[in-house]
Amino acid sequence: MPFDAKTATKVPAGMTPEQLVKTYNEDVVAGKYDAAYKLLPYAVQTKTYGDAKAYATQLKGYGISGYKMGKPTTSGDTMSIVAEQQTSAMAIAYTWTFKKVGSQWYVESRTMGGTVN
Repeated sequence: MPFDAKTATKVPAGMTPEQLVKTYNEDVVAGKYDAAYKLLPYAVQTKTYGDAKAYATQLKGYGISGYKMGKPTTSGDTMSIVAEQQTSAMAIAYTWTFKKVGSQWYVESRTMGGTVN
């Protein structure tokens, strides 16, 4: 889905993209699924999960107990951060991509895969 600043999830005021990924993962580990859901890219919210309740149901089943994050990489107006969630079965890595428009960061995408460095 092409990036559209009109519908994209905004990085909340006073928060950096790195802080958003950290907050997202801490919310997931703490079972604060409603808060975590709101930080996901808009397309993931609507097309992957549908609503916060369906998202919570799916994530509870994973039993995510921890996470680790890589260092952000920046190229122009784009930043990527890999975060890995630990479950009892395996680690699940996602690459978060952010786009800066003016002075505002947006969550562009979150795709499965990546390596925490």
